Amino acid sequence: MRISETAEQHGFGSSRWKWVSRLSDEERKATRRGEAVYFKSTRLSGGRWGVYWRRAEWNGKAYIPRTVTAIELKDLEKSVE
Repeated sequence: MRISETAEQHGFGSSRWKWVSRLSDEERKATRRGEAVYFKSTRLSGGRWGVYWRRAEWNGKAYIPRTVTAIELKDLEKSVE
C-alpha cells in the first residue's frame, strides 16, 4: 500500500475538472501500472460524513482522485495508526 505525502487534489465537489498533482515519479509509475496510490485530501468527500482519503488513478490522460471504498478506508486507518 503506497501512501503519498506530497500529492494534492485540485478541483472539488461538482467541478468537472479534477486532478492530482505533486505525485513522485515512483508514484506516477505505480499508478500507471494499476497499483493503488493513496493520499489525504484537504476536503471531505461525500459531505458531512465523508472521508479525507483518496486514491489516485491514471485515466490515460491525467491522474484523477477517487474516493476510497470502505474496505480501503479500514486498511488505511490501520496502517496510519
